[in-house]
Amino acid sequence: MPPKKIAIIGATSTMAEHCARLWLAQQPTAELILVGRDLPRTQRVAADLQVRSPQAHIHVVQASFSDPAAIDEVVAGMCASSPLDIALIAHGALPEQAQCQDDLQACQDALAINGVSPVLYAEAFAWHMAQAGQGTIALIGSVAGDRGRKSNYAYGAAKGMVTRYAQGLQHRFAGTGVRVVLIKPGPTDTPMTARLKGQGAPGSGGGANGDLFLTIRMAPHPLFDVEGHDLIITVPLAPWEAALGTKVAIPTLTSKVMMTIRPDSQSGQRLRIKGHGLMDKKGQRGDLYAQLKVVMPTHGDEATKALWQELADKAAFDPRAQWSN
Repeated sequence: MPPKKIAIIGATSTMAEHCARLWLAQQPTAELILVGRDLPRTQRVAADLQVRSPQAHIHVVQASFSDPAAIDEVVAGMCASSPLDIALIAHGALPEQAQCQDDLQACQDALAINGVSPVLYAEAFAWHMAQAGQGTIALIGSVAGDRGRKSNYAYGAAKGMVTRYAQGLQHRFAGTGVRVVLIKPGPTDTPMTARLKGQGAPGSGGGANGDLFLTIRMAPHPLFDVEGHDLIITVPLAPWEAALGTKVAIPTLTSKVMMTIRPDSQSGQRLRIKGHGLMDKKGQRGDLYAQLKVVMPTHGDEATKALWQELADKAAFDPRAQWSN
């Protein structure tokens, strides 16, 4: 088997680096083209890979992730001498949602680096692979693109764009020698996709088997939702607890934490418990957010109903007052 020629866009990302290690472990003489914006960091990744695989041919390219003309030129240069076998598009950045809300430039940057830029690189690779009649384009997506979440909807919108684009590109190249793979690892960094080489469907015309790519998703937890490295837990409150305030023992991953619920708390309000989320690669934990939910009793006797009626008669409160404006 001839050595593979692989281009990795965003080569300094942890996922990209691990994929490179796995590819070189399988084929030590492969040719890798590492593309990054930060030249010193990309060179350090290249040096580490070269030590691990001395026979590999590793090149470093510093490139723009935003300029269409520069992207086109870089991709054309990588494909000039011989066709690419694999193009892994792994770059991106997780923005602060609050910053995107307050700063339109930050919002535009988040959409560009996580959505527009991967699409531009994929489209550039697609043209050259179509000419060669072979190759694989692998795009790193995210489960954040499957639904809008309050905590990261700018990032999710960009990844949703990548998902729809990849689906269209897959239809475009259906029945050809070009394959398009969308990988959604969720919050789990994993290089498992590279370990299942040759486990896919047989190639057309008696060709070699394709690869099996896994989409890794976190199984639902009975108590916690996951947003990045933060955890969300719904805290049911009786109406009188929300009105008068109370103390609640909030479950965490390891224990329970007493939290004070202030009087006149609102359903949907989030309270932060710092440092009780998931651990990141640097060993730092995200936060746990307690989301309040006022819950009505399912059954009530006549005495209870009478108390509710007395409250309704005495309380000067109209929850729909703004409808009349």
